[in-house]
Amino acid sequence: MEGETQVLGTPLQLEECLFCSIKSSNLEENLSHMAHAHSFFLPDFEYIKDLEGLIGYLDEKVGIYHVCLWCNKKSFRDVLSVQRHMTAKGHCKILFDENPNAAWEYVDFYDYS
Repeated sequence: MEGETQVLGTPLQLEECLFCSIKSSNLEENLSHMAHAHSFFLPDFEYIKDLEGLIGYLDEKVGIYHVCLWCNKKSFRDVLSVQRHMTAKGHCKILFDENPNAAWEYVDFYDYS
């Protein structure tokens, strides 16, 4: 979105869907909603040591910076624009395995030991 001025937003809540902003009653229901409605999953779930921290980080990327979780570089004008992009393009996933360096972004939330 070259030439556009980006306005920073506010992070989504842990109970708020990353892709459509539907609010669930808790984080687990939100993860279930995102899995069923958007085919979203967290890679290597069994190794996540800080689930709330990871979702909070994703909430910030989408809510504050309006960054697509898959493109990881595109920045949109607002939350609705990035959510529309992610759902329309099938980008309801995090960039994790495609690029060897991509997983480093999430290293603080995982424990593979």
